Amino acid sequence: MNIEDKPTLTTNRVEQAFDVSIVIPCLNEEKTIALVVQEVAKAFSASVYSFEVIVADNGSQDRSIDLAAKVGARVICAAEKGYGAALLAGFREAKAPIILFGDADLTYDFSQGPALVDVLRASQARMAIGSRLNGDIEVGAMPFLHRYLGTPVLSKLISALFNSRISDCNSGFRAVYRDSIDRWGIQCQGMEMASELIVKCLKSGDKVIEMPITLRIDRRGRPPHLERWRDGMRHLLFILSQAPHGFTFIGLFFLAISAVVAFPAIVIGPVKFGTVGLFDYHTLIVGILFGLLGTQLMNYGLILDSHSVHPLRWNRWLLSFNEVFVLKLIIGVSVILVSFLAYIVFTWISHGFNNLHFLRSSLSFLYLTGALGNLGMGVFMAHVVQRS
Repeated sequence: MNIEDKPTLTTNRVEQAFDVSIVIPCLNEEKTIALVVQEVAKAFSASVYSFEVIVADNGSQDRSIDLAAKVGARVICAAEKGYGAALLAGFREAKAPIILFGDADLTYDFSQGPALVDVLRASQARMAIGSRLNGDIEVGAMPFLHRYLGTPVLSKLISALFNSRISDCNSGFRAVYRDSIDRWGIQCQGMEMASELIVKCLKSGDKVIEMPITLRIDRRGRPPHLERWRDGMRHLLFILSQAPHGFTFIGLFFLAISAVVAFPAIVIGPVKFGTVGLFDYHTLIVGILFGLLGTQLMNYGLILDSHSVHPLRWNRWLLSFNEVFVLKLIIGVSVILVSFLAYIVFTWISHGFNNLHFLRSSLSFLYLTGALGNLGMGVFMAHVVQRS
C-alpha cells in the first residue's frame, strides 16, 4: 500500500467542532501508523461525521510521529507509559463528544468505524464495542489461547459479576461518549483499561452494546506489545477488585455449606447409615476447611467494600461496628482461643504427655473459633483499610 495514494486529513478544518475524535495509541508503529491514519480518513471522509485523528504517542523511538503528522494526524505525547496512559492522554485532547479508538497495527478495520459510531448513537448505550469473537477473525490474527480461553473467560466473568452480556471484553476498537469517560473516573495505565471501561460503565448503570467487526492479521512483523500472562492477570485482578459482592456472596455460600456439614457433627456426633459413617471427624475437617475459605472470601469482599460509596448491606453492617465493639470482638475471640489452648496443654501435661482423645472437641472448637476469629480479623483489617 502506497502512502501517497491514500487520503489525508488536510480537508478538515482544525479549529472546527468535530463530531468524532479518533484516538490511536502509538508506540514504534512506523510500518503501519500512516496507513491506519489514512484508512481512518478515507472511512470518515465518506461518512456524515466531521472528525479529527489524534495519535497519542507513548515514547516512540522510530519515525512514527513524523509519519503520522505527515498524513494529517494531530500527534500528542503521552508522558506516562502504558496503553491506558496513551489513551487517557488522547481522551484529554479530544474535541468531539464521541471518541472512537483503535490500535495502530492495522488489525482493526477502521472502515467499520462510522458504523460503530452509528450503533452507539442509535442505541441507549454509552459505549459500543467492536466484538471480534462475534465477527470475522482472519487466520492467525488472534492466538488460540486468547480466542478460546483468555478473552471468553474474562468476558463471562464480567458478564456474571456485573449483570451484562459481553462477548469481547478485550477488544481495543470502541466508540464511547467522552463525558461518560470523565464520569466513570477511568484511571488504569495499562492494558487493563479495556476491562476498566466496561466494568465502570456497567457499575454506573450505563449500557454497553456490541457490534461484530473484522480482525485482521498483524502485518508489522514483530511481537505485539501485549504480554499475555502479565496483562491477563492485570485484567483479572482489576475485575475482581471491582466486585466485592462476588467475594461476599461466594463466601456466604461456602460458610453456609460449612455450617450444614459441621454443626450436626458437633451436636449429634457420628451417625451410621449402614456401613457409611456421617457427621464424624472427617465431616468436621471438611466443615473447618469450608468455614475458613468462606470467611476468608467474605473478608476480601469486606475489605474491597471498605471504600465503597454504596457497600453491600452485609458489609455495611460489619463496617458500621464502632471501634470499641471491634476491640471487644478481637479480645474476646483471643481470650477464648488462648484459654482453650491453655486447658489442652495443662491436661496434656497432667496426663504425662499421653494422647488425650480430645479430637472431636478440639475440631469443634477449631471450627467455631477459626470461622469467627477469621471473620473478626477481617472486620479489623477492613476498619484499618477504611481509615487509610
